[in-house]
Amino acid sequence: AGVHVVIGTPGRVLDMLGKKVCAVERPPIIVFDEADKLLDSMFYSSISELLKILPPKRQMLLYSATFPHSIEGFVRSNMNSPRKIKISEQNLQNISQYFARVKSTTKLPCLKSILATLDIDQCIIYCNSRANVKNLARKITALGMSAYFIYSDMAQEERNIVYHNFSSRKCRILVSTDITTRGIDAPGVNVVINFEMPSSSESYLHRIGRAGRFGSRG
Repeated sequence: AGVHVVIGTPGRVLDMLGKKVCAVERPPIIVFDEADKLLDSMFYSSISELLKILPPKRQMLLYSATFPHSIEGFVRSNMNSPRKIKISEQNLQNISQYFARVKSTTKLPCLKSILATLDIDQCIIYCNSRANVKNLARKITALGMSAYFIYSDMAQEERNIVYHNFSSRKCRILVSTDITTRGIDAPGVNVVINFEMPSSSESYLHRIGRAGRFGSRG
């Protein structure tokens, strides 16, 4: 029997098709999960090559919590009379949002005060770079609070260990890049802190969406 479902990154699926590891013998159904991420500059060339070698008669499904202009442009260029199905509006009613206006030199003392004051079950703190993630995790640990860190360039085995330990509540604080904004569920997270603000409103929504899940408050 042949393979019915192939799951992978665009580049890996393209590689498997090119090496004839799997073949498309009938009109395929193509699913892009987290479509807003897949259609950014990092993956777009692989997506374009993938669509060139797949049969023109196909069904494409795009799933995303946010639909930026990149998706709208892709839809106009590659889909025929598509239908948009909106499950519900983005629900932020369970999430309380606050901001603190501080100087760069007082960000760490402010963070320390927040961590000591809030009733935290588990917390994810976001930075925009690998170096800043590692540096902040070390500083939090030096303050006497245990903190894990995670970013995309870590070995997969290391990331799995960090995620497993955090999800099993062996640690309350996780310092992260945007790698944890998608595809993970940590029900214990009730606080999200943007130590560095993201570059887009979409990233902001994905970040704060780690809290207040499944009807809980964050």
